[in-house]
Amino acid sequence: MGNLQGSFTSESGRSELTPTGVLRVGVVYAPEPSAFFALRTVDGALHGVTVDLANEFARRLNVPGEVLGFSGSGQLVDALEQGQLDVAFMPVDDERRKHVNFGPEYYVVESTCLVRDAAVVPDFAALDDARMTVVGLAETTTIRAAQKALPAAQFKAVSSVSAALELLKAGDADAVALSRDVLERYQTRFPGSRVLDGAFHAIKVAIAVPKGKPVALDAASHFLEQAKSSGFVEAAFRRAGV
Repeated sequence: MGNLQGSFTSESGRSELTPTGVLRVGVVYAPEPSAFFALRTVDGALHGVTVDLANEFARRLNVPGEVLGFSGSGQLVDALEQGQLDVAFMPVDDERRKHVNFGPEYYVVESTCLVRDAAVVPDFAALDDARMTVVGLAETTTIRAAQKALPAAQFKAVSSVSAALELLKAGDADAVALSRDVLERYQTRFPGSRVLDGAFHAIKVAIAVPKGKPVALDAASHFLEQAKSSGFVEAAFRRAGV
Protein backbone atom coordinates (compact mmCIF):
# COMPACT_ATOMS: atom_id res chain seq x y z
CA MET A 1 0.00 0.00 0.00
CA GLY A 2 1.22 3.50 -0.77
CA ASN A 3 1.27 6.64 1.31
CA LEU A 4 -1.94 8.09 2.69
CA GLN A 5 -2.69 11.52 1.30
CA GLY A 6 -5.71 13.83 1.28
CA SER A 7 -6.65 16.32 4.00
CA PHE A 8 -3.94 14.92 6.29
CA THR A 9 -1.30 16.65 4.15
CA SER A 10 -2.47 20.08 5.34
CA GLU A 11 -0.96 21.53 8.50
CA SER A 12 -4.33 21.55 10.25
CA GLY A 13 -4.96 17.95 9.22
CA ARG A 14 -1.63 16.79 10.61
CA SER A 15 -2.25 18.70 13.83
CA GLU A 16 -5.63 17.01 14.26
CA LEU A 17 -4.52 13.45 13.64
CA THR A 18 -1.05 13.58 15.21
CA PRO A 19 -0.97 16.57 17.61
CA THR A 20 2.34 15.39 19.11
CA GLY A 21 3.92 14.58 15.74
CA VAL A 22 3.70 10.87 16.56
CA LEU A 23 0.79 8.56 15.73
CA ARG A 24 -0.11 7.08 19.14
CA VAL A 25 -2.14 3.89 18.71
CA GLY A 26 -3.76 1.97 21.54
CA VAL A 27 -4.15 -1.81 21.55
CA VAL A 28 -5.25 -4.33 24.18
CA TYR A 29 -2.84 -7.10 25.17
CA ALA A 30 -3.43 -10.55 26.64
CA PRO A 31 -1.45 -13.74 27.38
CA GLU A 32 -2.46 -15.16 23.98
CA PRO A 33 -2.92 -13.31 20.67
CA SER A 34 -6.17 -13.09 18.73
CA ALA A 35 -7.69 -10.96 16.00
CA PHE A 36 -8.19 -8.28 18.67
CA PHE A 37 -5.72 -9.01 21.49
CA ALA A 38 -2.03 -8.32 21.02
CA LEU A 39 0.57 -10.51 22.69
CA ARG A 40 2.91 -8.78 25.14
CA THR A 41 6.15 -10.71 25.57
CA VAL A 42 8.29 -10.80 28.72
CA ASP A 43 10.42 -7.93 27.43
CA GLY A 44 7.32 -5.75 27.08
CA ALA A 45 7.19 -5.89 23.27
CA LEU A 46 3.77 -6.05 21.61
CA HIS A 47 2.97 -8.31 18.66
CA GLY A 48 -0.16 -9.16 16.71
CA VAL A 49 -2.80 -8.03 14.25
CA THR A 50 -3.55 -4.65 15.84
CA VAL A 51 0.16 -3.92 16.26
CA ASP A 52 0.79 -4.62 12.59
CA LEU A 53 -2.13 -2.37 11.65
CA ALA A 54 -0.85 0.41 13.90
CA ASN A 55 2.65 0.29 12.46
CA GLU A 56 1.36 0.18 8.90
CA PHE A 57 -0.91 3.18 9.49
CA ALA A 58 2.04 5.24 10.75
CA ARG A 59 4.18 4.11 7.83
CA ARG A 60 1.56 5.13 5.31
CA LEU A 61 1.15 8.50 6.99
CA ASN A 62 4.94 8.91 6.91
CA VAL A 63 5.08 9.78 10.61
CA PRO A 64 6.68 8.09 13.63
CA GLY A 65 4.39 5.59 15.31
CA GLU A 66 4.02 4.51 18.92
CA VAL A 67 1.97 1.47 19.94
CA LEU A 68 0.71 1.63 23.52
CA GLY A 69 -0.63 -1.45 25.27
CA PHE A 70 -3.60 -1.52 27.64
CA SER A 71 -5.07 -4.39 29.65
CA GLY A 72 -8.71 -3.63 28.73
CA SER A 73 -10.64 -1.87 25.99
CA GLY A 74 -12.42 0.39 28.47
CA GLN A 75 -9.05 1.99 29.14
CA LEU A 76 -8.69 2.76 25.43
CA VAL A 77 -11.87 4.84 25.51
CA ASP A 78 -10.57 6.86 28.46
CA ALA A 79 -7.18 7.37 26.81
CA LEU A 80 -8.77 8.61 23.57
CA GLU A 81 -11.01 11.02 25.46
CA GLN A 82 -8.10 12.33 27.52
CA GLY A 83 -5.91 12.96 24.48
CA GLN A 84 -3.40 10.24 25.34
CA LEU A 85 -4.10 8.34 22.10
CA ASP A 86 -4.82 9.34 18.52
CA VAL A 87 -6.24 6.01 17.31
CA ALA A 88 -7.27 2.70 18.87
CA PHE A 89 -8.74 -0.66 17.91
CA MET A 90 -11.69 -1.90 19.97
CA PRO A 91 -15.11 -3.57 19.86
CA VAL A 92 -18.00 -1.28 18.94
CA ASP A 93 -21.03 -0.72 21.15
CA ASP A 94 -23.58 2.01 21.77
CA GLU A 95 -22.03 3.09 25.08
CA ARG A 96 -18.67 3.70 23.43
CA ARG A 97 -20.25 5.64 20.57
CA LYS A 98 -21.07 8.29 23.16
CA HIS A 99 -17.36 8.84 23.76
CA VAL A 100 -15.45 8.04 20.53
CA ASN A 101 -16.07 7.85 16.79
CA PHE A 102 -15.71 4.55 14.97
CA GLY A 103 -14.50 3.88 11.47
CA PRO A 104 -14.81 0.56 9.60
CA GLU A 105 -14.62 -2.82 11.28
CA TYR A 106 -12.04 -5.46 10.37
CA TYR A 107 -13.35 -8.44 12.36
CA VAL A 108 -16.49 -9.77 14.06
CA VAL A 109 -15.95 -11.17 17.56
CA GLU A 110 -18.16 -13.94 18.95
CA SER A 111 -18.29 -13.86 22.76
CA THR A 112 -18.78 -16.95 24.91
CA CYS A 113 -17.57 -18.41 28.20
CA LEU A 114 -14.81 -20.75 29.29
CA VAL A 115 -16.22 -22.76 32.20
CA ARG A 116 -13.95 -24.30 34.82
CA ASP A 117 -15.96 -27.52 35.24
CA ALA A 118 -17.66 -28.74 32.07
CA ALA A 119 -19.53 -31.44 33.99
CA VAL A 120 -21.19 -28.89 36.28
CA VAL A 121 -21.75 -26.19 33.65
CA PRO A 122 -22.53 -27.81 30.28
CA ASP A 123 -24.31 -24.81 28.78
CA PHE A 124 -25.40 -21.19 29.27
CA ALA A 125 -28.60 -22.24 31.05
CA ALA A 126 -26.56 -23.87 33.83
CA LEU A 127 -24.33 -20.80 34.09
CA ASP A 128 -27.29 -18.43 34.49
CA ASP A 129 -27.61 -19.21 38.18
CA ALA A 130 -27.08 -17.14 41.33
CA ARG A 131 -24.57 -19.73 42.56
CA MET A 132 -22.35 -19.13 39.52
CA THR A 133 -19.67 -16.45 39.26
CA VAL A 134 -18.55 -15.12 35.89
CA VAL A 135 -15.44 -12.97 35.54
CA GLY A 136 -14.80 -10.50 32.71
CA LEU A 137 -12.82 -7.39 31.86
CA ALA A 138 -14.09 -4.21 33.48
CA GLU A 139 -15.83 -1.61 31.31
CA THR A 140 -15.88 -3.81 28.22
CA THR A 141 -18.56 -4.66 25.71
CA THR A 142 -18.18 -8.34 26.57
CA ILE A 143 -18.92 -8.08 30.28
CA ARG A 144 -21.87 -5.76 29.63
CA ALA A 145 -23.32 -8.25 27.14
CA ALA A 146 -22.68 -11.19 29.48
CA GLN A 147 -24.50 -9.45 32.32
CA LYS A 148 -27.53 -9.00 30.09
CA ALA A 149 -27.41 -12.58 28.81
CA LEU A 150 -26.86 -14.14 32.25
CA PRO A 151 -28.90 -11.94 34.62
CA ALA A 152 -29.03 -14.48 37.45
CA ALA A 153 -25.26 -15.06 37.62
CA GLN A 154 -22.84 -13.14 39.84
CA PHE A 155 -20.14 -11.09 38.11
CA LYS A 156 -16.62 -10.00 38.93
CA ALA A 157 -14.91 -7.31 36.85
CA VAL A 158 -11.12 -7.32 36.64
CA SER A 159 -8.56 -5.18 34.86
CA SER A 160 -6.81 -7.79 32.72
CA VAL A 161 -7.19 -11.17 31.06
CA SER A 162 -4.41 -12.54 33.26
CA ALA A 163 -6.35 -11.54 36.39
CA ALA A 164 -9.49 -13.23 35.05
CA LEU A 165 -7.63 -16.46 34.37
CA GLU A 166 -6.10 -16.40 37.85
CA LEU A 167 -9.57 -16.23 39.41
CA LEU A 168 -10.67 -19.19 37.32
CA LYS A 169 -7.55 -21.15 38.25
CA ALA A 170 -8.03 -20.41 41.96
CA GLY A 171 -11.65 -21.52 41.87
CA ASP A 172 -12.91 -18.02 42.65
CA ALA A 173 -14.88 -17.94 39.40
CA ASP A 174 -16.85 -20.55 37.50
CA ALA A 175 -16.40 -18.99 34.06
CA VAL A 176 -14.53 -16.35 32.09
CA ALA A 177 -16.39 -14.30 29.48
CA LEU A 178 -14.26 -13.37 26.46
CA SER A 179 -14.10 -13.84 22.70
CA ARG A 180 -14.26 -17.42 21.45
CA ASP A 181 -11.03 -17.31 19.45
CA VAL A 182 -8.90 -16.46 22.47
CA LEU A 183 -10.80 -18.68 24.94
CA GLU A 184 -10.06 -21.70 22.76
CA ARG A 185 -6.37 -21.00 23.34
CA TYR A 186 -6.79 -20.74 27.12
CA GLN A 187 -8.95 -23.86 27.42
CA THR A 188 -5.93 -26.15 27.27
CA ARG A 189 -4.63 -24.64 30.52
CA PHE A 190 -7.62 -25.90 32.51
CA PRO A 191 -8.20 -29.69 32.56
CA GLY A 192 -11.91 -30.50 32.69
CA SER A 193 -12.88 -27.09 31.33
CA ARG A 194 -14.91 -26.28 28.25
CA VAL A 195 -15.63 -23.39 25.92
CA LEU A 196 -19.42 -23.28 25.76
CA ASP A 197 -21.17 -23.86 22.45
CA GLY A 198 -22.98 -20.91 20.98
CA ALA A 199 -22.45 -17.28 21.89
CA PHE A 200 -24.12 -14.66 24.03
CA HIS A 201 -22.93 -11.83 21.83
CA ALA A 202 -21.32 -10.99 18.48
CA ILE A 203 -19.73 -7.62 17.88
CA LYS A 204 -17.57 -5.79 15.37
CA VAL A 205 -14.00 -4.73 16.13
CA ALA A 206 -13.15 -1.41 14.50
CA ILE A 207 -10.75 1.49 14.38
CA ALA A 208 -11.66 4.43 16.63
CA VAL A 209 -10.63 8.07 17.05
CA PRO A 210 -11.56 10.82 19.52
CA LYS A 211 -14.80 12.75 19.06
CA GLY A 212 -14.67 15.98 17.09
CA LYS A 213 -11.84 14.97 14.75
CA PRO A 214 -13.31 14.50 11.25
CA VAL A 215 -9.94 14.51 9.49
CA ALA A 216 -8.64 11.82 11.82
CA LEU A 217 -11.77 9.72 11.28
CA ASP A 218 -11.50 10.08 7.51
CA ALA A 219 -7.82 9.10 7.48
CA ALA A 220 -8.37 6.13 9.80
CA SER A 221 -11.36 4.92 7.78
CA HIS A 222 -9.52 5.27 4.48
CA PHE A 223 -6.51 3.39 5.83
CA LEU A 224 -8.48 0.45 7.21
CA GLU A 225 -10.60 0.03 4.09
CA GLN A 226 -7.45 -0.09 1.97
CA ALA A 227 -5.75 -2.43 4.44
CA LYS A 228 -8.66 -4.85 4.03
CA SER A 229 -8.96 -4.60 0.26
CA SER A 230 -5.21 -4.93 -0.31
CA GLY A 231 -4.94 -8.13 1.73
CA PHE A 232 -2.86 -6.53 4.51
CA VAL A 233 -5.36 -7.46 7.22
CA GLU A 234 -5.51 -11.06 6.02
CA ALA A 235 -1.71 -11.22 6.02
CA ALA A 236 -1.60 -9.81 9.56
CA PHE A 237 -3.97 -12.57 10.67
CA ARG A 238 -1.65 -15.19 9.16
CA ARG A 239 1.44 -13.71 10.81
CA ALA A 240 -0.31 -13.77 14.18
CA GLY A 241 -1.48 -17.34 13.67
CA VAL A 242 -5.15 -16.49 14.17
